[in-house]
Amino acid sequence: MKFKLRVRGIIEFGKRTDESGHPHQEDSMYPSMDAISDSCRVFVLCDGMGGHDKGEVASETVVETMGKVVETESSPEGSFSDLILQHAISEAYKALDAKDSGATKKMGTTMTFLKFHDAGYTAAHLGDSRIYQFRPGNTPAETKIIFKSEDHSLVNDLIKVGQLTEEEAKMFPQKNVITRAMQPNDERRSMADVHHSSNIMPGDYFYLCTDGMLEEADDENLKFFFSDSPAVDDIDKKVQALRMATIENRDNHTAFIIEVVAIEGRPATPLEVDSKECPLLIDKDKLASRRSAPSQVVSEVNHKGRTSENPIKSKSEPAYSSSINMAPPLPVKKKRKSKVLIYILSAILALLLMVIAYLFIEKINGEGRGKDTGKRVYEEEEVDVVKTTESEVSVLDEGGESISPIPEELSKEKSSERSSAALSKKSKQDKAQKVPAKNTPGSIKAPQDEGVLTQPNRAGAPQKSTSQAPAPEHSGKSTGNDKTPE
Repeated sequence: MKFKLRVRGIIEFGKRTDESGHPHQEDSMYPSMDAISDSCRVFVLCDGMGGHDKGEVASETVVETMGKVVETESSPEGSFSDLILQHAISEAYKALDAKDSGATKKMGTTMTFLKFHDAGYTAAHLGDSRIYQFRPGNTPAETKIIFKSEDHSLVNDLIKVGQLTEEEAKMFPQKNVITRAMQPNDERRSMADVHHSSNIMPGDYFYLCTDGMLEEADDENLKFFFSDSPAVDDIDKKVQALRMATIENRDNHTAFIIEVVAIEGRPATPLEVDSKECPLLIDKDKLASRRSAPSQVVSEVNHKGRTSENPIKSKSEPAYSSSINMAPPLPVKKKRKSKVLIYILSAILALLLMVIAYLFIEKINGEGRGKDTGKRVYEEEEVDVVKTTESEVSVLDEGGESISPIPEELSKEKSSERSSAALSKKSKQDKAQKVPAKNTPGSIKAPQDEGVLTQPNRAGAPQKSTSQAPAPEHSGKSTGNDKTPE
């Protein structure tokens, strides 16, 4: 994209004085007020840390170093890589280190940066100086804030966690305490938040300002200044209104007001990309070899906004094309694709768990049915055994051990034979009672124990019983159970 811009600046002392009572300015800007022109495409604004030694030195060092590095390593209308931005910040830190006086309270500064290029614009900031992008409407209510940087300050952190309200923050005694700043010889250099966008339209305004410009103004006031209301319907009227609104401010107040007049080659679908962190240490040799390669944002930030012990962790960042119709990809789409993939995987996992649970329950139920069936089978078999043993005879071997029951076929045959034998024996006993028999020599006395049972042994051969008795005479087949004494 190619831009036609109108650029204006404000830099005023406010009521800030030094120890001698003279006006004291700790804000710095690049380009300086006397170098501002509509052809500028690089803007850097810094607010030196009040109450610290040489805050004006820190702010001036950073704006001059960053501005010159970026203009040297990029063209006004060409492509721009985050590697160039990273290198500019790194060189600014080195320049601060070289000017460190060794004072206990080290000098420091905030930083805001804006660069227009062929893919849109890149914005970066550290501290509580801000960057706004406004899209004017006919009234303040219709005016939109397209982009606003987020302060690295104690007040903002307390607001985010709910400890302060917006109204309470205005009167908070430590509202000037910042959580990120650029300082010399810092063991852990603060990270800059970076924002990329091609969402720019003719008529948009960009506003870079130090916190002194916001002492008595909030976002609603700014919407009035950057609306198309008749009182502020051109850039010069806006500048004048802002000057009048800050005339009683205590702190230094400095700002860039940039109007986008026209754009050539604006993409059909403007995109915005936020890269929350930007590393500060860059190998200068790699920069030359990778100037045309896609840039990367690499960093890790702890809860205080400082880099960790190992700050270099790669994190993909959109690659910029030299084509004016190309824009960096929107990470929101990647997040949506990732969410869809997560939902699909979760559904598959849930389905697998359901199948596993179903199979497990079926297995438990199957084992339960098997146990019930086995019990019924066992009971049926037990009943069969009882019935069988009533009709079987038990046989003891010579050692007195029990021998297994006879086969089922022989059991039925013996049952019938036993019935016949019992009837025959009873008839003989009845006859014996009627006609008593005399014991003759050589005769065998009838056994006293009735119903002595015999049973085949394991080999199927008959075995003798413990008492010897003559086999009763009966008709029919021989059972093979009778055994003569040895």
